[in-house]
Amino acid sequence: MQRLTRDIDIFVEMVPDNVENLRQALASVYQDESIEEITFDELKKYSVIRYVAPDGFCVDIVSRLGEAFSYKDLDFREVEIEGTEIRIATPKTLLMLKKDTVRPEDKMDTAFLEKVFKNEGDD
Repeated sequence: MQRLTRDIDIFVEMVPDNVENLRQALASVYQDESIEEITFDELKKYSVIRYVAPDGFCVDIVSRLGEAFSYKDLDFREVEIEGTEIRIATPKTLLMLKKDTVRPEDKMDTAFLEKVFKNEGDD
């Protein structure tokens, strides 16, 4: 059984320009002054900032997951969407991020990804 997500997680490499670029991208979609509250310093203090857009859509902006994972630990693929190159985590990276968590939905995702790997081999 597949699970639909209700948000998007964006891992940010902790470089001030990256945080500014993310804010500009969000501002190009949402006319929302609260985007200005997403700062490099806040992401240094809090490893995840949840931005809730005016339409209710949630964006989790992640600088690290505890001491276990940061941007440099992720494997990704580049895909082109409407002329823009986007980096997306590989299925193996998703499994790595979810497999040792305690949330029930992550356990379900882990079982699904492990089944995919068993049936299809690599990512």
